[in-house]
Amino acid sequence: MEKTINKWSYTHEGNNVQWSFITLTISSKMNHSINHYKLIKQWIENIEYRYEKINYVWKAEYQKNGNLHYHLMIDRAIEWKIVRKQWNKTQSIYVDKYQEKNPF
Repeated sequence: MEKTINKWSYTHEGNNVQWSFITLTISSKMNHSINHYKLIKQWIENIEYRYEKINYVWKAEYQKNGNLHYHLMIDRAIEWKIVRKQWNKTQSIYVDKYQEKNPF
């Protein structure tokens, strides 16, 4: 992934591109019957709807507890509140389960 990011960054050198590095974590215990690839694709579609076409690279990793999270690098500066709102909307089934276990 580092090689990909370095090459990608090199091709944008001098273009005044603003980068965002984002980590998206599923909020509760993973349900393996859910298509997790579909989650990240849906989040990207939601962001592109708001910001137009973005270029990105992402990688999925498992945490020690077995839950999945994604690392993304995109060629757009995005406010963290929008990132969080769109991610919570995308993975709402997990947010609901988290809130059931951890009421405020």
